[in-house]
Amino acid sequence: MKDEKIKQIDFGRKRLALMADKYYNAGNYLSALRFAYKELDTYGGDGDTYARLSDIYEAMDLHGSALNWWFRFLDIADEEDLPDVYEGIAVNFLNIGNDSASAYYYNRLIDVDDTLPEETKMDIIDAFASKKKSPFQFVYPPRLVDYSKEVQAGSYALKEGNCKRAIQEFSKVEKGAKEYASAKEMQAVAHLLAGETDVAEAVCLDLLQDNPTDIRARATLSAVYLEQGKTEESLALAKELAQESQTETDDLYKVATVCCENGLHDEAYKKFASTIPSA
Repeated sequence: MKDEKIKQIDFGRKRLALMADKYYNAGNYLSALRFAYKELDTYGGDGDTYARLSDIYEAMDLHGSALNWWFRFLDIADEEDLPDVYEGIAVNFLNIGNDSASAYYYNRLIDVDDTLPEETKMDIIDAFASKKKSPFQFVYPPRLVDYSKEVQAGSYALKEGNCKRAIQEFSKVEKGAKEYASAKEMQAVAHLLAGETDVAEAVCLDLLQDNPTDIRARATLSAVYLEQGKTEESLALAKELAQESQTETDDLYKVATVCCENGLHDEAYKKFASTIPSA
C-alpha cells in the first residue's frame, strides 16, 4: 500500500500577503481582509501589513478604519515610508470631510517628498486655498473633539431607517475619540440593516482587533453571522456572551437579543430579567 501524500496548506507570510493582494485586486475585499488579518495575527504587524489593511478599508469606504492602520504605520515608519503614509492619511481625512486635517498631512507630504512635481504641489495648495475660510488652520487630537452631534445625528437617522445617512454620520467619528467604539458599532448595525453584511462584519472585526472583549461589537457580529448563514459562528458568540456578566442595560438588551435569535431562550430571559430593577 502506497503512502498517501498529504498536501500541506502554505500559511507562510508571503503566501498570506499574496492571497490578500489577489482578493483585493479582484474586488473581494472581505476575503482580502481575512488573509491580511491572518498574516497580522500569525506574524505580527509591519509597514506592508498596515498599508495593506489601510488600502482594503479605504476600498470599502471605511475611511476611519483606514486611518487607524495608516497611523499605526506612521508609528513605525522609516523616513522613506513617510510620503506614502502622509498621502494615505491625507486622502482618508479628505474622504470623511476633515479638510483641515487633510491639508495638514498634505503639507507634511510636500515637506518630505522631494520627488513630488512642483505642478502637483501647486495643485494641492490651490485645492485647499480655495476652501480656506480663515488664515488659521487647527488640527485637534480626536480625543479632544466632541463628536456627540455626529453620533446623535447618526442615531436619529438609524431610527428613521436612513442607513446611508447614519453611516455617513458615524464615519465622521475619528479613531481616538471617546465616541469611536459606540459609533463604529452602530455603523456596523446600519450596514447590516442596509444588507451590507460583509462591510458590517469588517467593521466589527476592526473594533475587536482593538478590543477583543467589546460586548456590543461581538453581539452585532453574532447578528451579522446569523444573517450571513454562519449559524455556528453566531451561536458560539452568543454562548460566549451569555456566560459573561454584563451590567449596562444596553449591553444586556443586545446580548439578550442575540441569545433569542440563536435559540438560547433561558439565557435570554436571564439577561432581560437583569434589566428589571429590584423591588
